[in-house]
Amino acid sequence: MALFHSHDVADYAQPQHQKASVCSVAESDAHTLLARTSDAVAEVFPSIHPGISYHYASAGLWSVHDLLFHLLRTTGPADLWIATWSMAEESVRMLVQGMESGLIRSLQLLIDARVIRRNASAYAFVKAHADIVRVTPCHAKVTVLQNEAWHIAINGSPNYTNNPRIESGVVTTVAAVADFHRDWITAEMRKLKPFGETLKQTIPPPPAPPPGRLIREGHPPPSLPPPRPRSVPDLPLGNW
Repeated sequence: MALFHSHDVADYAQPQHQKASVCSVAESDAHTLLARTSDAVAEVFPSIHPGISYHYASAGLWSVHDLLFHLLRTTGPADLWIATWSMAEESVRMLVQGMESGLIRSLQLLIDARVIRRNASAYAFVKAHADIVRVTPCHAKVTVLQNEAWHIAINGSPNYTNNPRIESGVVTTVAAVADFHRDWITAEMRKLKPFGETLKQTIPPPPAPPPGRLIREGHPPPSLPPPRPRSVPDLPLGNW
């Protein structure tokens, strides 16, 4: 069985500059959390409450999948929407185990094609178990957890990998923010173009470089083909 199909990465044939989406919410109550290198995730996030945003910075002892499962212990079984640039086998195993245990009721995953190139086995494993896996140019790192009682979004720098570096992000329990991230992830998975259409324009080739070293007599410079015009995106069209 093939690890992936050509249509999974077909979107890379076109430039990917698209319209931005913005969710504006008045943040009346925000907490800031600094996780030192020795701090476990449960020490940094001892409890969460609805309607609050938690801005955090960490230094590598735990990863975003550890944070996710810590939050799931509070929320109980929930549906997940994830957008990420990179995934590793450990995080994939945790997600699949969460699905098998019932803690993760459903998993919809939006990933960048680098996951296929860098970790094909992890991609094949999660694709076989997740409800939906969509490959698209994605550098966002967003996770949404929702059930009947909780609406949580995690948005920040860490991918679903073990990364012993400084990371930062926001955990928000504001329902409007969680809905916003869930909706654009879902729309992109369904190929509804939430960021708009992309126009292409052709730019002229760059000017020829100045003359280099002298060519010896009787040895003319080699004949080079003219550079091909490059396609770049213009202003986006379309509304989501």
